[in-house]
Amino acid sequence: MASFLRHETMGRAFSDDLRCRILEAYARGGVSLRLLAERYAVSFEYVRKIRKQQLRSGRLERVRQRRHGPERRVTAEVAGRIRDEVARRP
Repeated sequence: MASFLRHETMGRAFSDDLRCRILEAYARGGVSLRLLAERYAVSFEYVRKIRKQQLRSGRLERVRQRRHGPERRVTAEVAGRIRDEVARRP
């Protein structure tokens, strides 16, 4: 039962629209990150995190996350050649 409750209370990702509204309000000035968190009913840690990401990337929108693990080395062209070769000589 405890694991069920844990999953029940897990948060969902916030929209980019909300993220942009928070960061734009901060850019207008006169409001602290803590006050913005209260105003938009999100945690202070979330507001702090998105502000740090904005400073790093220069963007209001969420930056696309990289996949875990090494980058794929086989391009679409090479994969096609491998498929053709296997089909020719199974």
